[in-house]
Amino acid sequence: MLIAFQLVNKFGYQTYNCFRFLNCRVNEQPLSIMPPGFKEYFFLDKLAKAFNIVKQTGGIGAAIKQRYLMDTNRAGTLIGEDQFGNRYFEDNTYFMPRNRYVVYAERVWLDYDASQVPPEWHRWLHHICDKPPTVEPPPERKKWMLEHEPNNSIVMSKKYVPYSTTRPKVEGWVPGRKRSEEGTH
Repeated sequence: MLIAFQLVNKFGYQTYNCFRFLNCRVNEQPLSIMPPGFKEYFFLDKLAKAFNIVKQTGGIGAAIKQRYLMDTNRAGTLIGEDQFGNRYFEDNTYFMPRNRYVVYAERVWLDYDASQVPPEWHRWLHHICDKPPTVEPPPERKKWMLEHEPNNSIVMSKKYVPYSTTRPKVEGWVPGRKRSEEGTH
């Protein structure tokens, strides 16, 4: 049984028709993929996208800051902002699960967490609903429901620290005080 496969070069042309255990012959028939144009060949489309990102983020400094905070540079359409200062964007040049993203408020800097996204924006961000809360309000909150509060384990002043019942193993030195007599025999 012969198994045929095709090799495609970087321009989208079918270059070889290879059969297992046989020699390969050249076959220069174009596939449905078109060869790149002038812009793609010299990467001018990437340069235009980078210029658009720098322009939309507010300059080179803001683009570098966004790259530092998010590990990526993206240019999307601003959809809305929540009560915590988080801004939500949509960029349909990316594939479906990655086309919606959040830029966290500057006050959290690098201590951002997914729990800082309120539930109504979480629905839109994860494609549970198609319309953002700015267009279609979320379901009515019941009186027994709590207000959204982000995870406080990041903030040092609000962090839960359990009481420790173990004694410290090392006694700190205090100048002017004699050594304790309890531990020496």
